[in-house]
Amino acid sequence: MVLMSFLDAMGGGSLGVVPVVVGPLQALVALLPGILAALGGLLLALFKPTTIKRLFQLLWAQKLAVVLIVGAVGGLFYFGSHLLPARAGEVGAVEADAADWPQFRGGIARRGWVNDGEADPVRGGMNWAATPNGHTEFYSSPTLVGNRVYIASAQVSMFNREGDGRILCLDADTGALVWASGPRGYHASFSSASVVGNRLAIGEGLHLTKDARFTVLDLDNEGAVLWSYQSNSHAESSPVIHEDRVIFGSGMDGYYCFELEPGADGEPVLVWHVPGDRYRDASGSPSVYEAVVYVTMGRAGGTGLAALDFETGEELWRVETPYAVFSGPTIAEDEGLVLIGMGTGDFVLSAEEAMQRELERLAEAGFSEQEIAERRERLGPAGEVWAIDRETGEVAWRFEARNAVMGQVAIDGERAYFGSRDGNLYSVSVASGEVLGTWQGHEPIIASPAVADEHVYVVTNSGYLYALEKSGLERVWDLKLGQAPSLSSPTVARGRVFVGTTGNGVLSVGETGEQGAPLWAGDRGGPGRSGFAPGALMAGRANYAWGYSDPVVDGGEAGAVTAPIAVRAAGDDGEEGGPAVFVALASAEGQGVARLSWPEGLNAAPRRDWLVETAGRVTTAPVLVGDVLAFVEGDAGDEGRMLRAVDAATGAALWSAAVAADAPGRLTATREQVLVSDADGLVAYGLGSGEVRWRAAVGWVVDVPFVDRELVVAAREGAGNGAGGVAGEVAG
Repeated sequence: MVLMSFLDAMGGGSLGVVPVVVGPLQALVALLPGILAALGGLLLALFKPTTIKRLFQLLWAQKLAVVLIVGAVGGLFYFGSHLLPARAGEVGAVEADAADWPQFRGGIARRGWVNDGEADPVRGGMNWAATPNGHTEFYSSPTLVGNRVYIASAQVSMFNREGDGRILCLDADTGALVWASGPRGYHASFSSASVVGNRLAIGEGLHLTKDARFTVLDLDNEGAVLWSYQSNSHAESSPVIHEDRVIFGSGMDGYYCFELEPGADGEPVLVWHVPGDRYRDASGSPSVYEAVVYVTMGRAGGTGLAALDFETGEELWRVETPYAVFSGPTIAEDEGLVLIGMGTGDFVLSAEEAMQRELERLAEAGFSEQEIAERRERLGPAGEVWAIDRETGEVAWRFEARNAVMGQVAIDGERAYFGSRDGNLYSVSVASGEVLGTWQGHEPIIASPAVADEHVYVVTNSGYLYALEKSGLERVWDLKLGQAPSLSSPTVARGRVFVGTTGNGVLSVGETGEQGAPLWAGDRGGPGRSGFAPGALMAGRANYAWGYSDPVVDGGEAGAVTAPIAVRAAGDDGEEGGPAVFVALASAEGQGVARLSWPEGLNAAPRRDWLVETAGRVTTAPVLVGDVLAFVEGDAGDEGRMLRAVDAATGAALWSAAVAADAPGRLTATREQVLVSDADGLVAYGLGSGEVRWRAAVGWVVDVPFVDRELVVAAREGAGNGAGGVAGEVAG
């Protein structure tokens, strides 16, 4: 027997600037002609041509009925997935006087945090997962206003590259759908909502969309469309609302400023428009401070940052940058600076992938080899953050990363935080750009971080959420959320982390309070558990990744796994490199309990850190509490059986206690005790010292006891009329 791993295999596809499904679907498209040909051959093999002809004649004769059936099925699908309110839980009354969210990430500091007096989430765990009306794909980031979550969905397929989307309102406490809205035919979207008072503004579309709309909703009327305006490009940019005006970015169509309220005729009122030929690839989310609008430009005809007059749109100054700026400007109020991130590549394509596409385009266009070589030098992996004087446009400092900075720079006091495609989350001085700390996530960080009271929350490209201590960037907890590409930025509010995912909907995760010792209370994690680590999500599908068996000694037999494993989640013991698994093994060369870990990541086979040899075979599931691993040595009927406790990090012996030869010897645990089913009932041992806390002489316990707060519930072998049950206090 070997220990095997199956890992999520949904990630890794490369998409457009902002997602258009390709990756695995490209392979499907390539195989589609062959699939269709095979199906055609199958039909011909099953049906004679005369039979197929008669079938079509029958369908044509009943064409009216066929049309009605197809229409009914299509109508049910449309109304079920788009219009009918699928409420998954209770919807609480909307909270009055909630703080506004006027721009992307909540305000000029771009922290993605609502300062509502709630403590930071200090441990993981799932609160709710919402897939309203079947919507599972979200590239937009959650906007939190009181007890409402606002977010746009993005359902994309190979048959609909622009995709379908809805603007959704969810209850923040339950995940229940409050309403779904949007103009007719609303496309899959990346833009995030801005909310002031009873008005919500949001863009539309992904990078391929050419007719995206700006939309304002009425929150007092279940998100009814107040007005919308069709531009000539995509509107991936998230808008900013300021003094009864709203400003949108429109890709290759520049920036637009409207009155927030419609005119007397109900139509939008345009105040000014700066055109796309001068403000191309307006994908960043603008910001407004002291009557100045700060906007960024991506590639295609000029990159950089510009300052515009809020009243007229007149350009006050402009600074050119060497790389595309897809993030919006962040305002450092006290230092008088504007911070922007930039780099090569884009939200979905790495610099290397984008460079290859560009070089192929140049070659097809007839550029010389020398011209292509010169262009290659400028297209390699690069990223920077600039701090620019708010008044003059002069560059105060530049910070160089090893790859692009795609997400927002977030400012908290004297520190600025941002992620990079190089895998680092950086903390730098706002005043000077000096590095104050780094944390390496081992994969690209594209989404913006959320900077809360004492922690920073960051999502990596493959869909892992990490909670880091803010000053030293030490990992506190992590949780697998979805799959690549993970573009939705986390938002922290109400003691929870809210984030959109690729494939798993909108999630609320994390809990406040003290972090208890990691606990694996026996077989499959303990009675009533399923073998899941707390709060984990099941992958959409899996591929075989590796297998492990005990190393063979001198040509002998490979070790067999003899009992269910115990699992420690990644980093629970402060170590780098993923989870640890504790496995009971036996072979002709010896037997015992081994610790396996993954210093090179879960895609590589584990290493064996240590093996605690035992005199008897371990056949019942071990338990793990913090730094203590406990297991029963010896099978039922063996003499000299022992309950042994060892240090989970090193395997060093801590304490041991005798177990009767004919006892069941099954274990469970609380965070203070280890419980074993001995010959005459249950015995509870103190976790640290192994002293007997209490005994319950209840007879032969036939399975693992269940612990529920102060009670222990166990099934014992009955006398006379059959089985019976017992219950006792954990404290004895």
